[in-house]
Amino acid sequence: MKNSIHQLLEKYFEGQTSVEEENRLKAYFQGGNVDESLKPYAPLFQYFGAEKQVALPDDFDDKLLEKIGGGAKVVSLRTRNRIWMRIAAAVVLLIGAIMFIPKIQPVEAPRKSAKIIVVEDPDEAYEVTKQALELLALKLNKGSKKAAKEVSKVEKLNAVFK
Repeated sequence: MKNSIHQLLEKYFEGQTSVEEENRLKAYFQGGNVDESLKPYAPLFQYFGAEKQVALPDDFDDKLLEKIGGGAKVVSLRTRNRIWMRIAAAVVLLIGAIMFIPKIQPVEAPRKSAKIIVVEDPDEAYEVTKQALELLALKLNKGSKKAAKEVSKVEKLNAVFK
């Protein structure tokens, strides 16, 4: 008997048993006389037997139909009109934004043009170059003074946080 149950279990898990063979398995496992090696399979077949005995109440169909049919939601005409009014307002705002807001174009900064000085005399060219370099040095010194001031502030902060 034990070997035939093992063979039936193999066929059952492969999906090749007939209804009669499945009923034999259920009867074997629902009876109290189950072999120790087959006890892990007993709850499976006992579950099927217990679930087969569960019955639906007599008024189950009525309750189900009531829940399905009675839950229809009625949408009033006012609600639909409000939805369409909202959509129309959004479309009008969008068209107004496209047509009436002026196109913003970036303003270009005026370009500064450099003076071109043509100097024929080498001494005069030297003086003009000297003036240009002095102006450049003056501008660079202003920038380096500001940078030095900021570096000193950062060093003070570093001293506080150390």
